[in-house]
Amino acid sequence: MSLDCVTAFRDALQGAFGPLDWLPEPDGQLHRFHAPGDRSGSRNGWYVLFPDGLAAGAFGSWKAGVVHHWSSRTPADPQEAEQVRQRIEQARRQREAEQRRRWAAAETWAARCWQGARRAEAGHPYLVAKGVKPHGLRQRGGELLVPLFHAARLVNLQRIAPDGGKRFLSGGRVTGCYSTLGQAAALPLRGLGDRGDAPRAHRGRRSRSPERRQPAGGRAAPAPPLSRCRADRGRRRRPPDRGRGQGQPWPGRRQPRRRGAGL
Repeated sequence: MSLDCVTAFRDALQGAFGPLDWLPEPDGQLHRFHAPGDRSGSRNGWYVLFPDGLAAGAFGSWKAGVVHHWSSRTPADPQEAEQVRQRIEQARRQREAEQRRRWAAAETWAARCWQGARRAEAGHPYLVAKGVKPHGLRQRGGELLVPLFHAARLVNLQRIAPDGGKRFLSGGRVTGCYSTLGQAAALPLRGLGDRGDAPRAHRGRRSRSPERRQPAGGRAAPAPPLSRCRADRGRRRRPPDRGRGQGQPWPGRRQPRRRGAGL
């Protein structure tokens, strides 16, 4: 692969992540790198650059959840188009295998930290500041540990520092996870949602009754008006008095027989 293709691929990387002071390796293997703007020491960025034939590759960010495909030029024939398609598929398999490895490592570390942690203290500065109880949280040193589950399995932890700083375990799964916190799932601990892919907190089954539904504003929504009462269903309504004088019977209504009538 020529240096021009490698430089062009780096230009595409810089267009997505910002300035980079290194050149990509065109070896067909997945590489991780620090994306500008991410936390120091993290390597959320990744890329794959294939060297032979039509230069092509893929890159993205595990943190942002984005994937980009790149080729040095438009395929000239169906054979080159198929080659690019196969390389994109190969890059996808490599990316998913690396993601599973990262998830497994974070899951192992989460289980170890959770088992070795003690019950959270009610006097922890964060809990005191929010006015809530521990509700099943644990504590490791000065950090609160919030468990994150996926398919009823512990997969990640959120660490809450005494000053309120929050971090998930590096490389751990977050999307699609939930945390069973009981009453702690209320407003004071909604710091779980400080990222777009933050987990959901189980808050129990909500009532399906219209009177019990709570909109975003917090006030109960009024019940929708009923067109007619259930007791009125099936009953014949009285027609309007149109074209009928006083004392005239309703149309179609059977009148009671008067005593002595017909005599």
